[in-house]
Amino acid sequence: MTGWRRLIATVLAVAAAAGCRSLPSGSVTDEATPPIAAPAPNPAADSDLGPNAVIQAAYVQEGADQAPPPPEELLPPLPPGEAAPLPAPAPDVVIGGATLQVLELLALASNPTLRQAAADVAEARGRWVQSGLYPNPQVGYAGNEINADGQAGQQGGFVSQTFVTGGKLDWSRAAAARAVDRAVWEMEAQQLRVLTEVRIRFYEALGAQQTVMLAEELRRIAEQGVSIAQQLERALEAPRTDVLQSEVELANVRLLLETARQREFAARQQLAAVVGVVELPCAPLSGLLEEELLLLEWCTFYERLLAGNPLLQIAQARVAQARARLQREQVEPIPNVNVQVGSQYDFSSDDTLYSAQVQLPLPLYDRNQGAISAAAAELRQAMDEVERIERVLQRRLAEVWRRYAAARAQVEIYQATILPRVQETLDLTTEAYEGAQLDFLRVLTARRSYFETRLKYLEAVIELRTAAAELDGLLLTGGLEAPGEADLPGE
Repeated sequence: MTGWRRLIATVLAVAAAAGCRSLPSGSVTDEATPPIAAPAPNPAADSDLGPNAVIQAAYVQEGADQAPPPPEELLPPLPPGEAAPLPAPAPDVVIGGATLQVLELLALASNPTLRQAAADVAEARGRWVQSGLYPNPQVGYAGNEINADGQAGQQGGFVSQTFVTGGKLDWSRAAAARAVDRAVWEMEAQQLRVLTEVRIRFYEALGAQQTVMLAEELRRIAEQGVSIAQQLERALEAPRTDVLQSEVELANVRLLLETARQREFAARQQLAAVVGVVELPCAPLSGLLEEELLLLEWCTFYERLLAGNPLLQIAQARVAQARARLQREQVEPIPNVNVQVGSQYDFSSDDTLYSAQVQLPLPLYDRNQGAISAAAAELRQAMDEVERIERVLQRRLAEVWRRYAAARAQVEIYQATILPRVQETLDLTTEAYEGAQLDFLRVLTARRSYFETRLKYLEAVIELRTAAAELDGLLLTGGLEAPGEADLPGE
C-alpha cells in the first residue's frame, strides 16, 4: 500500500509541475480580446537553447535570416467604430421624405454586406490570434516492467514541450496580420460600393420621379388641347378630326404617364433594396437632380484613383501577405525541438528514477522545397495582380469618363440652347392654334418635340449624375455583392 501511495504522489507532482509551468514567451493569454500590439514570440528566446542555436545556423534557408516585422506593426489598427458590436439591422421602413444623406446613413447601418465585411475583419483578427499561439505542453503516464516478479514495476509520468524555432510563429502571425489588412480594406471598399450604389439608385429614382412630373405636365397640356379643339369645333373654326387627334394624343400621354409611374416604382424598390429596407416612404424623394457639379480633370482624378482605391490597397496587402508566407516557408525546415522529462518510482528497488529526452527531425529529404517554390510563385502572382488592377482601373476610368464628359456636354447644350427654344416653340404654336392661325398637326408636333426633348434632357442629367457618382466612388459599384466576391470594375 505504501508503494501505491508513492506512485500517486509522483504522478500528482508531475501533473502539478506541468500545470504550474509558465506560458512560453510570446503566448497570448486573452484570446477573446487580442490587443492591437499583441506580444509576439521573442526570437531571442529561442537562442537560449544551445542545440537550438546550432540547428538554426545549420538549416536556415536563404532569406530566412530576415527579421520578422516588429510585434507592434503586425496587426493594423481597427477603423473607427469597428471594435464596437456589429450594427443591428435598421428599421424596415423609412419615415418622412428621404434625402440622399439620410439614405446613405441608413445604408451604412442596415446594408447586410457591411455587417458581413465587419464579420470578415473579426474572423481575420481571430485567425491572427490563433496563428501566434504556442503549442500546448503534453503530460502523460509511463509504466515499465509492470508485474515483473509480481511487482508493480516502474510507475510515473512525464511532461513534454515542443519549442518552436526559426521565428515560425512570428512569420505566421505576420502573414495573418496582412490578412487583417486585406479584410479592413475590403470593408472600406464595400462601404464605397454601397454608397456609390445608393447614389446611383437615388439619382435614377429621382430622375424617374421627375419623368412622372413631366408626363403629368404633358397630360395637362394634352387635356387643355382637347378642350381647345372642342371649343374650336363648336365655333366651326376646326374640323372634327382635330378633336379626335387631340383625344388620341391624350390617351397616348396617359400611357406614357403609367409607364413612367411603373418605372418610378421599380427605381424606388431598387433603391430600398440597396439601402437595406423593405420600402421607402410614399413621400417624394428630396433632392436636386440638376445641382451644379464640380468640373473634374482627367490627370488629377487618375492620380487620385490610383492613390486611394481600396482595390489597390487590397492587392498591396496581398503582396505583403505572400512575402510573409514565403519567409514562413523558408524557415519551416528549421527543426522544432521537443523536450520531454519524466519521473518514475521503481517498486522493486524502492528508488525514484528520472528521464529526459530531446527530439528533433533531421531535414535530410524534405526541406520544404515544394512549398517554398509555391510561395515564391504566389508572391510573383500577387505582384503582377497589382499591375493588372491598375490597368483594369485605367480601362474602366476611360469608359466612365467618356460617359461623364459626353453627358456633361449634352446637359450644357440642352440648358443653354435647346430647352429655351423648344419651350418658346410650344408657347408660340399653342397661341397660334388658339387664334386659328395654325392647324392641329403643327401643335401636335410641337408638343411631341417638347416632351421628347425634356425626356432626353432628363436622361442626360441622370447619366451625368450616375457617372459622377461612380467617379466619386472610385469606380466601385455593387452594393449588394458579398464582400470579396464583387468583380473588379469593368469585369
